[in-house]
Amino acid sequence: MLISPDAWTSGAFQAFPEWCSENCFVILHRYMGKQLLFGALLLLLPFLSSAQNRPATSAAPKEGVKIKILRTDTTIILQSSQQNVTKLIGNVKLYQDSVLMTCDSAILVNEQQLFAYDSVTIQQGDSLTAFANYLEYDGSTRQAYLEGDVVLLNGSRQLYTDRLDYDLNTQVASY
Repeated sequence: MLISPDAWTSGAFQAFPEWCSENCFVILHRYMGKQLLFGALLLLLPFLSSAQNRPATSAAPKEGVKIKILRTDTTIILQSSQQNVTKLIGNVKLYQDSVLMTCDSAILVNEQQLFAYDSVTIQQGDSLTAFANYLEYDGSTRQAYLEGDVVLLNGSRQLYTDRLDYDLNTQVASY
């Protein structure tokens, strides 16, 4: 028994019928292949459209300045010949040069790349503070990418956005 594509797209079948077995995939693939491909592309569209080129670093990178772990509840270290990956869980506090970073959990790669999650805060000196749900930070170039309920405070100025690229060398933000 073959099912017309109109029956599937109209929502006539809310669940697979009892007779449906391994052949259902073949039937769906034959009739719905193009619609499924189109649907998959629609699902990926938000991710593809949100991909942006990050601005180039305008100042020279600070090589050798490592991100230091000041505090964490749990530390898991994974080492290989090429990478040193440290997973930090609970009350994470990190420091590099004049930048203090806090979050709920983080992954630190080779003491230079930081991926921070939940309740992220970056404080640069006493002039700038940023809050977000997620942070990607490159310690060698001092470039930060913040995402999710981002708040940037600089003196009496406040900026609210979904995404923010921030160059800690020049203190220039783009959103």
